[in-house]
Amino acid sequence: MLSSSAKLKDGADPKELIRLVTQHVSAYSDWPEELQKLISQLHVYNERLTDFTQAQVLQGLGRGVDVQRFSSDCDYKKETILGLTETLEDDVYRISLSLAKRYSVPLWEVYMTHLEFLFTDSGTFPSDSSMRHVLL
Repeated sequence: MLSSSAKLKDGADPKELIRLVTQHVSAYSDWPEELQKLISQLHVYNERLTDFTQAQVLQGLGRGVDVQRFSSDCDYKKETILGLTETLEDDVYRISLSLAKRYSVPLWEVYMTHLEFLFTDSGTFPSDSSMRHVLL
């Protein structure tokens, strides 16, 4: 049973409820096999809910993210996260870093993708011809 400090009020946030239930069932390891299967499913559905929520945030950025695909396709998820690093907007870049950590996208890959964008596509660095002029 949940402790009194973990009890939720009516109308509680579903994500908080899922977190508390997951925390509670994970703290005990001798569940019957039938319940262990249900607990495993709870973890899977919790991950899917988190993915879906993250995808909705991305969709809100107006970057053309396919929410269903982000929730289910690991390659698309990684490419989307790396694509988000190709920005000059600090908040979008911070979101990409947060997502990279959450979904285990190597940070060196995130940083390199961002640097490549800065040097090639961002328009923030001088072109080769103007750089030659500076060096001469």
